[in-house]
Amino acid sequence: MQTPLVVVYKTSALNYHLLKPIIKLDRIALVNIVAGKNVATELIQGDLHPVRLAGELRPLLNDSEQRRKMIAGLAEVKHLLGNKGAAKRVAQIVNGMLHHQGTEAFPDHK
Repeated sequence: MQTPLVVVYKTSALNYHLLKPIIKLDRIALVNIVAGKNVATELIQGDLHPVRLAGELRPLLNDSEQRRKMIAGLAEVKHLLGNKGAAKRVAQIVNGMLHHQGTEAFPDHK
C-alpha cells in the first residue's frame, strides 16, 4: 500500500457519454474515495493520453516531493482502513456515498 500510482480509466465514447450523467462521483479511484481527497491522480477518458500519463508517472519514479506526498497519503488511507474488517469499512464508505445520491448498493452492510 505504499506504491505510488496513477489511476486511468477509458471506455468507449458511447459508454462514457451514456454513463457520465448517471454517475455522480467526484473521484473514481478507491484510494481517493476512502481518503476523501485526491491521493492518486485520476486520468479519465479525454484526460488520458501518453504525454500526460508519462508526465504524471515520471515524478513518481524518482525521490520527488510528489512521490513522498503520495506515499504519505497512501499511509493515511491504510490507517483509515485499519487491519481487520477493511473490506467492510470500504463497503460502508461506498454505500454512504451511494446513499447520499439516493441509492444503496449494499443495504445489508451497515
